[in-house]
Amino acid sequence: MAAETLRLVRAAQPQGPYLLGARCAAGTETFELARQLRAEGQEVKLLVLIDAEIPPYKSNWIPRVRRAGERMRLSEIQQRQVYLSLSISRQKYASQLDEARRLLSTLKDVFRRKAAGTLKEAWADLRGQLQAGGRLVDARDLCYWWAFDGYRPGLYDGEVTVFLSDEWMATLYDHVVAGWHRLAGRLVVQGIGGTHHSCVTDRAPSLAAQLRSRLAAEDSAVALMTSYVD
Repeated sequence: MAAETLRLVRAAQPQGPYLLGARCAAGTETFELARQLRAEGQEVKLLVLIDAEIPPYKSNWIPRVRRAGERMRLSEIQQRQVYLSLSISRQKYASQLDEARRLLSTLKDVFRRKAAGTLKEAWADLRGQLQAGGRLVDARDLCYWWAFDGYRPGLYDGEVTVFLSDEWMATLYDHVVAGWHRLAGRLVVQGIGGTHHSCVTDRAPSLAAQLRSRLAAEDSAVALMTSYVD
């Protein structure tokens, strides 16, 4: 993915400096794009990742599909289509099974603690799962998982700026920061407010202001270095 994006970026702008940014799962691809640009001797002036994390998904399911597809001499696209088709039914079964296990566990607690309200809640969740067919991961996210499976990010010797929504600050801060800190030469973390979705919709003006501030900071740093050299 990043190699193809690199080709398109270089076609549109053959030389740096480059300003790169992405949100959510696209952040991983953009991080790899920045690494490849640096490896080619290009300058990445700014790399901004919004609510993005190192892919946490590790699967023994995707490699099985790949191995079977290779034996059947299926193309990469055909293998992915098989994976998407099988994953939907597999998710339904898994999600319903999880809810059934929760219900059984709650039953045990009811007898111990007489928590009838908890039992009613667990039964409602299970019934909702059966009616809805399970909580499904959509095809777009499944395609990301397919692409990221087996990806092992390397070190990036430049600066990475990570913008986090309030939602991610509260729930994923330690995980996200620790992940990027291991890979980035320097890490800058800024809060941008809102939820994972509203941070780029309702709060877009605030996000734009912070991006302008980061760009101005980069320009000032370059000007200072130039004056020092002169």
